[in-house]
Amino acid sequence: MNSITSFLRVLRKHKGYSIVAGLVLCAGLLGMFLHQGASAPSPDSIGQIPSAATDKPRLAATTEKQTSASSDNDVTPEKDSTVEAENPYFEREVKARLAQVADLYAEQIRYPTFSMPIPGRDALPKYLPNQSFAATMPLDFKDKNSPTISLKTDKRQYFKGEEITAIVSVDGLKEGTWLKVTGRLVENGNTLQQAAGSQVESSSVEGSQINASTPTYQLQFAPGQNATQPSGTELRAVASLELDGRTYEIGTPITYVESVANITHVDVSQVNGEYLEIPVHIDTSNPGYHELGANLYSADTDQPLIHLTAQQEIRSSRGIIPLRAHISALKQQGNSGPYILKDLMLARMPSPPTYTTEYGHTSQESYAVTGHDFDEYDDVPYVDEEAQKRLEFLRQLGSVQ
Repeated sequence: MNSITSFLRVLRKHKGYSIVAGLVLCAGLLGMFLHQGASAPSPDSIGQIPSAATDKPRLAATTEKQTSASSDNDVTPEKDSTVEAENPYFEREVKARLAQVADLYAEQIRYPTFSMPIPGRDALPKYLPNQSFAATMPLDFKDKNSPTISLKTDKRQYFKGEEITAIVSVDGLKEGTWLKVTGRLVENGNTLQQAAGSQVESSSVEGSQINASTPTYQLQFAPGQNATQPSGTELRAVASLELDGRTYEIGTPITYVESVANITHVDVSQVNGEYLEIPVHIDTSNPGYHELGANLYSADTDQPLIHLTAQQEIRSSRGIIPLRAHISALKQQGNSGPYILKDLMLARMPSPPTYTTEYGHTSQESYAVTGHDFDEYDDVPYVDEEAQKRLEFLRQLGSVQ
């Protein structure tokens, strides 16, 4: 505790320190602890990161010695009192923010990092794989009320043999304005193929937030003409818009890869202790460590419930990766099933000699998962001892004692 107090005293004596810096410190601590909890390579090794509880006080003590050694020259009592007068509540405010960080971290570590409850549909985008993001551009950069062009592909990464689809919209365009949309697929400046834009209703675009009155066009690039491109090729989907005699262009990057693995089917789920285990069967052309991610939904309401991840070494061309949902996460969502498994992502982890991540696809978009009554589980809380040590350290930093 003495080293923690010294740590805060040193920060308080730093004349440039402010409440903003305190917020940065708190955010950094939270990010560091959450990263430590999320970076474990497998469920069995989660929390095997050296505890920050042994590092931070040592850094604090070192800093205190350095400050004390130069206190006669660098930090005078007058300067310290000046800072105290500027913000007499400095230490209390920093500790209050550290207490908030500790509360957030305590909520996070209630669940395994491989079985995290999804707070609601608004939070779902955080857990969706292979998302693309819209490229936008105003027609007139000098006019803040200028109409805006938007281009968005239906995903960021495509496998060989898949059709590439893009949506083009122009928000704020005056009614009756003449508009023509075409597109092309480009690699290193070379056009691979072209496509004519077909007008569609914005309401028909899946996941669209485009206004119903906004002109919306679809571009489709056939898969056959891209089949000769090497795996991992970076392409650009480019939209050209002709508006009242002027031409505008906007582009967005995509990746074209070859699948090295395939999710073939999902076996019947079963309860194993405090976990719901969902065996996922895969075929792979490149044995090694594979990572799987998916979201578990309610089969009745389609409400997203839990984000699941797992890593498994596949030593032959076929294997099983079990996804595990902890009882604490299931009970938090108040749903005992049945479920639907969707939003699957399969990757083959980097290894010698190329050290590149390769990707796999799924035979279907969703799989039914059998539910089980909660009384079939071992109803025990999830505890990560290393995470608890980090939490204790945060609690000490935020203590007002």
